[in-house]
Amino acid sequence: MKVAILGGTGNFGKGISIRLSKVHDVILGSRFKEKAEEMATKYEREARASLSRIDGSLSGTTNEEAVSIARLVVTAINAGALESFLDSSSDFDWGSKLVLSPVTRFEYSKGIFTYRPFQSAGRELSAAQLIKQRLGDPAQVVSGMQLVPASKLADLDSKLGYDVPLCGPKEACAEVSGVLRCIDGLRFLYAGPLSISYSIEATLPLMLNIAVRNSLGEPGLRLV
Repeated sequence: MKVAILGGTGNFGKGISIRLSKVHDVILGSRFKEKAEEMATKYEREARASLSRIDGSLSGTTNEEAVSIARLVVTAINAGALESFLDSSSDFDWGSKLVLSPVTRFEYSKGIFTYRPFQSAGRELSAAQLIKQRLGDPAQVVSGMQLVPASKLADLDSKLGYDVPLCGPKEACAEVSGVLRCIDGLRFLYAGPLSISYSIEATLPLMLNIAVRNSLGEPGLRLV
């Protein structure tokens, strides 16, 4: 499958791009095509050095072109830039794309991580709900991957062992989990409709508060 990763410069974008390239054709998107091409070349070198086999590919182009040619679009966008990105991408060919949102917004103040939902017409929305509201139908938005430690995902020698709740339309969640299943060490669990995203996103600052106070490092989720 062709998978677009938008905003893939951080640990999360790097890790998911390289790990998906084992099987899928990954297109890195950026506002600037040259930057995306440079990232793709760098990630491909790392992939070939670390992975035993690569059946997919890594390439780079503009955000708009990446969206137009991909079936699954991953919005690996910094939460602080999400609203401006959605404003600037309103004319993209979102069509009936699958859109995976790993975004969650929180702040750190006085030693405490606090979840910060988005606001729209006096209503609180999760990042995934905001994306769905802006993209409208027929785009299928799925929320997930917020609770996978980005540093572990980017460390290609790291053995993952996490559960990944997904929420959104059930069929879309099944298709997304089918694409991501090539990432070893992740178990995908259907959590319910997109409204559940609020709870999933709010879980990350809770986990960070617990981790900091108990010297746990970067936390992940495992349901037992």
